[in-house]
Amino acid sequence: MCADDSQMYLFVRPHVTEPADERLLHCLDAITRWMQSNRLSLNPSKTQFMRCATARRLTQLSNSPITFCGQQMIQETSVCNLGVTVDSSLSFRTHINRVVSSCFHQLRGIKSSLKALPQETAKSLVNCFVVSRFDYCNSLHAGVPQVTLDRLQSVMNAAARMLCTVGRRARVSDLLGNGLHLLRVPQRIQL
Repeated sequence: MCADDSQMYLFVRPHVTEPADERLLHCLDAITRWMQSNRLSLNPSKTQFMRCATARRLTQLSNSPITFCGQQMIQETSVCNLGVTVDSSLSFRTHINRVVSSCFHQLRGIKSSLKALPQETAKSLVNCFVVSRFDYCNSLHAGVPQVTLDRLQSVMNAAARMLCTVGRRARVSDLLGNGLHLLRVPQRIQL
């Protein structure tokens, strides 16, 4: 529990999903009673639930909605938790897609005023608005497929090309380390 956010995690075997739904509803009911006794309220319309498993196992799990406080909750395919989008297969593709999209949006905004800014200010803006998004919770990228990590590297390459005003096809490996002091995205980490 954190401020106005509560999270529950239940581990179950794929063939035992029904008792897990009952346990989840029992926990939600207990939280609702506790909140009401403390004059707080739980908003069932904002309550989400998601079943996580490998892509193959997800097809074996029930996808039926559950009813809580008279409202049906439909299973989500992804949820946002402290700025990280977690998808049901725990592949983090959705999260990385959002990070890449956000970073390119910020780069376009910085590029529009690049000529009016000193080089050091532009570097600071890229670090502040792009690299910080890129680095936030980056330990979650362990085990992510290399093709997905390559999308993150494309953000760093675009930032280096923009700051050094080189063409789209220019090699950026030297620019990243020497000129900008930015690190390459690490290769896939095996767990």
